[in-house]
Amino acid sequence: MTLKNAGVGLLAAVVVLAGCSSFKPWDVFDRPRDPKVHVADVRVTERTEQGVRVELVLEMTNPNDEALPLVDVKYAVDLPGAGVKGFSTKDRPNMTLPAKGSQRLVLAAAFETNPQTAAIGAGNRYHVSGSITYRPPQTFVENLAEEALPLPSAGFSGKGILEEAPATQPAATEPAK
Repeated sequence: MTLKNAGVGLLAAVVVLAGCSSFKPWDVFDRPRDPKVHVADVRVTERTEQGVRVELVLEMTNPNDEALPLVDVKYAVDLPGAGVKGFSTKDRPNMTLPAKGSQRLVLAAAFETNPQTAAIGAGNRYHVSGSITYRPPQTFVENLAEEALPLPSAGFSGKGILEEAPATQPAATEPAK
């Protein structure tokens, strides 16, 4: 087999694989390892007559030698048994995971309540799921394709029991002298 035929065969294999929906070009080339994403905390942080705000904290660790800019995060929060519709959204975290480092990301979910729905608060079950899309370091493939190739992502999920955030105390003031 000549070198020219081998090159044509390799190109044909890449084209065929690119047609497969499960193929990701990063799998063939120097793809960075996905960051580890862990749901660290989920709690009610604000309550009004119209609804409640729930915050989830993700702890993310980058095992790679290069920083990974986060492109977007898609997530959903469900409160089974609370009588409210689940929450889902897409957001742009505007942050970069440092090389060989960790970082926390706080995301919010809002739930509308009314007298017919169950109270949302400590003791409610929750289920969180989502994915964080990141931009890998510059590679030959990325230079060729720019935005045409799908970016890699790391998934996360967690479930547990909601907690209430501690009530904040007003700042103490010293009496005037």
